[in-house]
Order: sequence, then C-alpha cells, then structure tokens
Amino acid sequence: MHRFIRLYWVPIAALIILFSARFLTPFLYRVYSHDQYLSLHTILEFATIFFAFSIFSMIWLMHDAIKEDVSIFLLVVGIFLLAAGVIDLFHTLSYYGMPAFFTPSSTQKATFLWLWGRLVVGTAFLLAFYSWHLRDHRQTLIRMLLAFSAVLALLSLLISTIWLDRVPLLVAEGKGVTPFKKYMEYLTIAIMILNTFLLLKNRRYFSRSVLVNIGNFFGMTIISEAAFTFYISIYDTYNLLGHIYKVMAYYFLYRAFYLAGIVRYFSNMNEIAALAEEVIEHSDTLKEVLKIYVEKLARIIPRAGQIAIFLPASQENCYYLALCQGQFCQLILEHKNICPQNFMDIMGRELKILKWPVKTLKGSGLLEVIKGQEDFWDRVVEMLYLPLHRQDMDSGFMWLLNFNKNEGFTLEDIDTVRTVAKLISLSVIQARHNEIINRLSYEDQLTGLGNRRYFIQELKKAIYDSKRYGHDFTLVFVDMNNLKYINDTYGHNDGDTALQTLAAALRRNLRQGDICARLGGDEFGIVLKYVGLNEASSKGEALRQELANVELPGYKWSFSAAVGWATFPQEAKDIDGLMHLADKRMYMHKNKKRAEMSC
Repeated sequence: MHRFIRLYWVPIAALIILFSARFLTPFLYRVYSHDQYLSLHTILEFATIFFAFSIFSMIWLMHDAIKEDVSIFLLVVGIFLLAAGVIDLFHTLSYYGMPAFFTPSSTQKATFLWLWGRLVVGTAFLLAFYSWHLRDHRQTLIRMLLAFSAVLALLSLLISTIWLDRVPLLVAEGKGVTPFKKYMEYLTIAIMILNTFLLLKNRRYFSRSVLVNIGNFFGMTIISEAAFTFYISIYDTYNLLGHIYKVMAYYFLYRAFYLAGIVRYFSNMNEIAALAEEVIEHSDTLKEVLKIYVEKLARIIPRAGQIAIFLPASQENCYYLALCQGQFCQLILEHKNICPQNFMDIMGRELKILKWPVKTLKGSGLLEVIKGQEDFWDRVVEMLYLPLHRQDMDSGFMWLLNFNKNEGFTLEDIDTVRTVAKLISLSVIQARHNEIINRLSYEDQLTGLGNRRYFIQELKKAIYDSKRYGHDFTLVFVDMNNLKYINDTYGHNDGDTALQTLAAALRRNLRQGDICARLGGDEFGIVLKYVGLNEASSKGEALRQELANVELPGYKWSFSAAVGWATFPQEAKDIDGLMHLADKRMYMHKNKKRAEMSC
C-alpha cells in the first residue's frame, strides 16, 4: 500500500482536493469573472495542445527506429493525439468569450468539442491495446490511422459548426451540466477505467516507469472528467480544477512517451555500442562472441535462470547447444544434437513468452530429448523463446527460462533480448560467411580436398610437432598419369571426373588425421602422420598398388598414378629438402612407368 501511494500520490492528492472542494463548496466554490478565467483557460488548453503535438512529433520522428512490440501502441496513441490536439485547439478557439471561429463561440460548441476530444483519446488507448499483432503491417496501419485521425478532426469541426443544433443540450446556463453531458463524462470515465485494466493486463510490455506514468495519466484523466460533472458555470472552481488536472494528465503522458521512445531508443543504442565494443576487443571465435552476449543478458535479466543458444547442426532439422549459462545446463549438455520433430512449426518464427511451457512443448519432441529428466520442464515457470534468423536464414534459436513464480519477464527484458538476438544472428551469419571464405581459401573446389596453401600450412605444422614432440611423419606426392590424354580424347569434363575419382581413391586409403590436398593440375600431396621410415616404404607401396589401375566411371578405361615419398626427420631436416626428395622419387616412379609402357 505504501508503495502504491508513493507511485500514484498525484492522482490521490487530486482526488482528495476534488472531494474536499465538494464538501467545502460554501467556502471554496467561486465563479471567476470572464476576463480572469478566459486567459487562464487558454493557457491551460494550449499547454495540453503542446503536449499532444509534442508526443505526436516525437513518435512520428522515431517510429522507424522503434521496432519493439510497444511501438505499435505508441504509434496508435501518438497519431490519435494529433487529432485530439487539433480538436482541443478547436475547443480553445470556440470557448465562450473567444472571437468567432467559423461560427460564433458558445458554451455548447466548446463543450461538445471537449467531449469529442476526450472520447478520441480514450478510444485511442482501447485501439492501441488491441493492436499489438499489427506490428508486421506498420505502414498500412500508419496510413489508416492518419486518415482516420483526419476524419475525426474534420468531423468535429463539421458537427461543432454546421450540425451543432443536432447535438443535445450539454450545459444549462445557471443550472450546470445536463444529464446527457454527465452520461458522456461517465462514458469517458468508464473507457479510462477499462484502459487502466488493460494496462495492468499488458503490464509486461511496459517498463516500470512507463507503466507508472501511463497509470497516472489515466488516474488524472478520470478525476478531471469527474470534476467536469460538478460545475455549474464554465467559469467556476470545478471547471478550473478539471482543466488543471487535464494538463497534469498530459504531462504524465508526455513523460511516458518520452521514456518509452527517446530514452529507451538511446539506451538500446548505448547497449548495442557497448556490446559491439566488447565483442571486437575480446572475441576471436563465435563461441567467445556468444559467451559475451549471454553473460550480458544474464547481468541485465537476473530473473532468467537459464539462457541457452542453439545453432543449426549439420543434420537437417537438428540443432546443437552452442552455449548455456545458468541452472540445469548440465541436463542439456548431455545431448550433442537436439532433433525435435515439428519444433519450428509449433514454436513459430516470432518471439514467444510461454507460461508453464511444458504444455505447449508436448508433441514438439523437445520433452523427449531430455530423457530421464521429465521434471525439468515442470520447474520452468516461464519461457522466453526467440528464433534467430536474418534475411530468411535460419540461425537457430535461443531461450531464457524463468524458474521464479513471483517475477516474470518484462517489456525491457523482451526489448533487450530482441536487440541481443539480432546481434547474435548477425554473428552467426558472419561466422558462416567466414567459414565459407576460409574453406574456399583452403579448399580445392573440384575435388573437395585442401589446396596448395592449406597443404603447405599443414606441412609446416607437422614439422613443428615433429620437432617438439618427436613424432615422425611421411610426405607423399602423387602425380596422375595421362591426364592430358584423357582431356584430349574425352574432354575436360571427363578429365575433371578422373581427378575427382583419384581424389576419392586417396580419401579411401587415408586414416583420420592424415592430410591430403590437390597441389595443382594433376599433382596431389599427402602427410601420413606418425608414419616413420620403417613403415614409409610399405605404406607408399600399398598406395602405389591401390592407384595402379583406377577406372574412369562410365568408360572401359583405367589410369594410374606415380607415387613418391620421404620421411621426416630421418631423410630431410627442413621442408624444402623433404619436398624435393619426395618430388624426385615421384618422378623416378613416373619415368619408370613410362619406360614399362614403352616396352
């Protein structure tokens, strides 16, 4: 209770003052003179008009930059406030005592415009609360809202000037407001009370400060409308209180939009800049990048008991756990790949917050993946799920799990996760692109083996390891015979097929960990790790025999390859000497094969 009073003390004080004025009417009530009141009324109304136009301008200038769920709420209310500001301007210019505005100013005219403006504002919030799902149709929605706001403003002008005689009497001179006018005020109060309930229902979408300020706006608006049911003269105390409360209400609304728009936007920009700087300075691999992001999320969102990121695995429709931080991560780490059936169909490609997600996840296959830990999902109170995708490229998904029943995820949490998820998606895509670039720079595209650059790099590593750890290895050079004959006789496509066939034969005869590459043309290089001088001859001869007659697919024709080898460090002490000796022996074998064929 103490916290509620501290947050909403202004509406509470305003309500006390209003009821005090009611009970102390004989002492506090007065009717001000025309000159006294008119200037004050104009100043107060122009203050609310300023706030309305400022809110619209703020949202309009930033609507492309604000992409969160709350952006649609801000847009709907902001555009309607443009119409409300115009209507309030008409109301100010039509107040009794002001110069003629199209038609003579009157109490009836000004009061109608007042009611019309308040109903527009109340309806704006109702529509805003039911427009969350229209985030993907922003531009269409903006055009419709602008057109509708223009119609409402124009309609208010037409009714207040041309058709005013059709509006029931709103204020009886000397008697105060009519029953019809009270009913309209009560309708506005009812709409604002409904908006208050909708605000509480959707409170997760608002930060605490924004929620409090909008709540204060609704409270002050309700009290303001109540004050307008009491006045007898348009120049009396209740009317003045109503206008003062209206200005205060708009001030709270301006604060809410300022905090939800400008402050939130620049806060997010600062967070992104800080994250980007940290990633650039302290990360070299994708895992290090993900670790920075996850640690940042864990600091900002302490209610997230577990944060996990899953990236696409090589197996189709499967994902692997790239990183997990928080409670119960060991339960997921036991499984290398997660291949839930229809997971994306069930979860979708948009952010979701699931209360007690165990019900939704049944049938997705995810519950069955973590076998033996069926009670794990029963502990999860709330799940914030967000797929990682950019430019229609699936980059996996992430989740934040909340095990605390007393505190749920907030709008600020959602905005933060969205921002970080975009950065993660970009990092994953960048890592993929880097992987492709690295592969292309080290891979022979025709055979799929490594290229000369890759081979020389691996050969240098093998020499380094041999010198440091004493591990022998053997370098093998392979030269394909008669490639020119195949190209000239059958064509270059068949020559390429022959090279691919030889590459496949080499793969079949190598162990895991051995290095094989195409050095260029019809030459291949192999590093047989842990093969010393005693084994080199037998391994080399076995390879010669295997490659003695390789059949060209689709043709009754076979080809062979020349093979030469040298062992490090027994037969050579450096890379140049090793390569020279293996190359020399390969050409000796090649010349021998030619001599045999000529005989």
